[in-house]
Amino acid sequence: MKTMDNNTKRKLVLVLSEVKRQETGTNRLEYIDVRGSVQKLLDKENHVVYGRRGSGKTALLNEVKEKAGNNGGLAIVIDSELSKNNTFPDIVIKVVVELLKGLKGEKTFLHHNKYQKKIVSLLEAFNTLLHQADDMAVCSNRGIAKKIHANLGKAGFDMGFSVGSNNEIEYKYKQHKESILIKIDTELRDVIKGWLKSSDYKYIFLCLDDYYLLNDQSQLKLIDYIHRLCKNTKIYFKVCTIKHYSRLYSHGDLDGATITGVQEMHDYTPVSLDAYLEGFEDTNKFIESILVGAAKFAGIDNLTEYMSRQAMKRITWAAGGVPRDAMLILLEVLDNSDNIGKRAVNNAAKSVFESSKRADLVKDSSRQGADVLNTAFERLYSLFVEQQKTTAFLVERKETINENEVATIAIINQLHDLRFIHQVVSSISANKPRLRAKRFIAYAFDIGSYRTELEIRKEGERIDEIDITKDKRDNKLRQCPPLEINLV
Repeated sequence: MKTMDNNTKRKLVLVLSEVKRQETGTNRLEYIDVRGSVQKLLDKENHVVYGRRGSGKTALLNEVKEKAGNNGGLAIVIDSELSKNNTFPDIVIKVVVELLKGLKGEKTFLHHNKYQKKIVSLLEAFNTLLHQADDMAVCSNRGIAKKIHANLGKAGFDMGFSVGSNNEIEYKYKQHKESILIKIDTELRDVIKGWLKSSDYKYIFLCLDDYYLLNDQSQLKLIDYIHRLCKNTKIYFKVCTIKHYSRLYSHGDLDGATITGVQEMHDYTPVSLDAYLEGFEDTNKFIESILVGAAKFAGIDNLTEYMSRQAMKRITWAAGGVPRDAMLILLEVLDNSDNIGKRAVNNAAKSVFESSKRADLVKDSSRQGADVLNTAFERLYSLFVEQQKTTAFLVERKETINENEVATIAIINQLHDLRFIHQVVSSISANKPRLRAKRFIAYAFDIGSYRTELEIRKEGERIDEIDITKDKRDNKLRQCPPLEINLV
């Protein structure tokens, strides 16, 4: 194993830092597409992309945007994080504003085109509407109501009411944020279709990144509106989110009757970016290709020369197959060690778990939700790592489950999405005689969540770390204890 000199290390740190921030431009690394996800998203249909934090969702959208532009398409990317504090109907209005901004910014045809003028008027109207309170007293804001009404009129929309008496305006204005969206649904779609026909573009991709950051009701209402907007047009939505933090379909539980949202396979095609540890060799090759590619960009021809024999697999394992976590771990190693070995990776994984993964839990969950997840994880850790001295456990696969079990499975899924635990095998039997007729999912605790090898030795303890990189790991996993308590 070679030692990396300071100048080489500095170059690699710079490249890794830029890549993990998803920097765009001519210097970004070639997108590594092991599953053909780019081509899938370039198909003219609706897609929802599922992937844990750091799995490459934003990088995928950047790649799709570039390739769509080279193929006669316009991809408008909207960062949902900028709207996470908005609620319905403002969340919808804000996305419409961003869509209209994207259309207004294009200069592919004459500026006096009638549809371009309608887009400008609509943008002004929706911008004004966005910054008003839902139930503002119109008698004191008559000018604002007139401005919204006038701009909608310029865009060719008849709202079905005038701005006559104060009482009439006040009555209408109290409801008009939502009612305007309903009234101009079809007309807005027609204006965009007209704009598209008169432009040089063949289709539009409406891309929403980090959709999981919106609250449940906002997710439902927004995707429901976007689906209607895109229907029977050449507009296609591409939504990037985390699977178990998403709510895209409701069968009447919002108002007891109405179906809201979109159905998988019926209204959209799902695409998964998650590289699980189940197919470890393939996942390891994927992570290695990313890190080696970054190293070559920094002028290092063979990164593995600077690694111990186990280091690359250890990084893949510690990262749970998530590219950004692998880069964070390697960055941490480079900052704190002269060599890239197993112990350095373990220490780096612990640092990344505490500084990054715990922070993501707080950011991605409500305060109450974060407390529930933290408490549940501490219970799991205490039960399996501290009491039973193992780093893996089994969760039974059941066809019918009760309400408490539903909540427990939801917590397990969320902890997996947050990279606190990692799925190792999706269906496995157990060795204990009383469990042999059942099937289980095997999970491993994140390497960074339990004490390092050095700490364990100092305390004179023994923890049976299940090595998930080995071919015969399933034999060890079958001996792991099952989860037999509810986490709520």
